Amino acid sequence: MNVETIKMESWKAREKARAYDRLAVDLTPEDEALRRGYTALARGAELIDLRAAFRATGVDERGRPRLCIAAADKRWGMFEYTQPRTGSGAFYSMDDDSTWDLW
Repeated sequence: MNVETIKMESWKAREKARAYDRLAVDLTPEDEALRRGYTALARGAELIDLRAAFRATGVDERGRPRLCIAAADKRWGMFEYTQPRTGSGAFYSMDDDSTWDLW
């Protein structure tokens, strides 16, 4: 599957990452994820545009996403609805040790 990626000039991504670094004391988990993403972009990494990927893959007949997000080193992935009315949910991944990790 070819997926869209998020692109940003490295200098601009570096500025955004530094802005999060200045707020380091009060970062929420979402803020920390954004900071890591901007840092990766500043280093030249490619990030998958998840919104575009989910739009491209759609949902199955039960409304579940056809695409699962998991770490590359995990063997299994699972989606669980947290807000069934809106389709919101959480992804989990697992090695062979039967421990589900939230993503």
